Amino acid sequence: MMEKAPALDHYDHCFRFREEKEKRKKTQEWEVIKIRIGKSKEETGPKDKKKTQE
Repeated sequence: MMEKAPALDHYDHCFRFREEKEKRKKTQEWEVIKIRIGKSKEETGPKDKKKTQE
């Protein structure tokens, strides 16, 4: 049992690290999408903004 612990700990660490990387990647992608959406809204002009406010 004690011999396996370091290997399991290492696996767990790698798994968490990979999860963190995936989360960061997704958040970065979302930031890009949000920016794109924001740009497209600006391109359409203020008329659409008024419609969304109502």
